[in-house]
Amino acid sequence: MTGRPREELKQPARFIAIIGDIVSSRKLAGPQRKRTQSALIEFLSGLNRAIHEAVVADFTIIRGDEFEALIKPAGASRLISDMVWEAMEKFPGISFRFGIGLGTIETEIDRDPRVVDGAAFHRARQAIERAEKENMLGGVFAGFGDDQDAILNGMARLLNHHRTNWSKQQRRLAQLLRRDPVKSHAAERLGISKQAVSAYARSAGWEAYTEGETGWREAIATAVVPHSARKSHDVTPSPRGR
Repeated sequence: MTGRPREELKQPARFIAIIGDIVSSRKLAGPQRKRTQSALIEFLSGLNRAIHEAVVADFTIIRGDEFEALIKPAGASRLISDMVWEAMEKFPGISFRFGIGLGTIETEIDRDPRVVDGAAFHRARQAIERAEKENMLGGVFAGFGDDQDAILNGMARLLNHHRTNWSKQQRRLAQLLRRDPVKSHAAERLGISKQAVSAYARSAGWEAYTEGETGWREAIATAVVPHSARKSHDVTPSPRGR
């Protein structure tokens, strides 16, 4: 039996669209909201600089405190986990929603995500709307496959629950250990003994958290493997609502 031409078997390129938003930003007091918006601009610029090789359309504020980006699947697992972590680290006391969609892009690729459209963005929009409706923090995934979406969403929720239950001291220690896992270095920064660092890390469940985050990254990486053996869920996209 003659096989089909290779070009007919080739899967359309897929990308990951990210839509983020600050929860209840309108309720922030005037000066605090102004500081938060300035910090958000700096945060997004930092993401664009740090992972420029993976970003297709830059992290850009599109309205209010909502932002969008388009990234390549390669490297997405590290980028997504770091983005969620840094949002917690740089905005203490403020929560973010993230909608993360995998799919094709139907328009020309542009550095400005506001002029890019396709199934990836439709799914990211569906995901962040679900996050808002169901108060789901830590990231909501759509378009990775029903089983994969359930796994990624469940792990995101568990990690978020873990982070939100840290005390101020545990959170500070976690931030130091995530950058540098050597406990003696953290002890020097905090002005406490290495034994105290170990005790704080145990009470924070730090080893469990890091293992969970590693598993989450691996699950994301597995979910964005080319879908050559999977049925495509893409549909012809309708115009994006703005």
